[in-house]
Amino acid sequence: MTKRKTDKILLYIGIAASLSCCSRQSLGQKIQTFGDKRGILIGEQFHYKVKVSFPRDAFKVNWFSVPDSIAHFEVVDKTKLDSTKDEGNTIYEQTLILTSFDSGKWNTPALPVSFKSIINGSSEDLVTDSIPINVSYSPPDSTNELRDIKPIIKVSITDYTLYYIIGGIVLLLLVIIFLYLYFKK
Repeated sequence: MTKRKTDKILLYIGIAASLSCCSRQSLGQKIQTFGDKRGILIGEQFHYKVKVSFPRDAFKVNWFSVPDSIAHFEVVDKTKLDSTKDEGNTIYEQTLILTSFDSGKWNTPALPVSFKSIINGSSEDLVTDSIPINVSYSPPDSTNELRDIKPIIKVSITDYTLYYIIGGIVLLLLVIIFLYLYFKK
């Protein structure tokens, strides 16, 4: 093969690969995910919104079901599945309110949405995007200064030397009195 034929073949393969990757868009289904925050404190809530649009009366949609907890996240609340019709498309939306009690950088799970064509019965599964969420113990500090939890308490040091001297003198006097009375007899 000549170099020119090889280049043409590679070009055709590249075009075919590009078109096969975009085949979902050609059917008209589109799935989007939105997160209102990229970083939260432990126990803080954030909204995870899923929006799906597809041609009206072309597909039957099987929406994902969300358990009470998913890996590293707890589902606090979820809105009802909302459907609207706009310019020949049907749009489904649902917002999940999530929280996390595990510190670290976690990704929201990819949730599956199934589309079944009403025309020819073929089905296709799309998944939502994962959104990275950074869960931390405390908000980031831009000043980088050390802060005490409690105010500094002054420590007073008591010198007990005088008490030891007085105690020693009293003990010595008691020993002398005891010896005096003992030998006097």
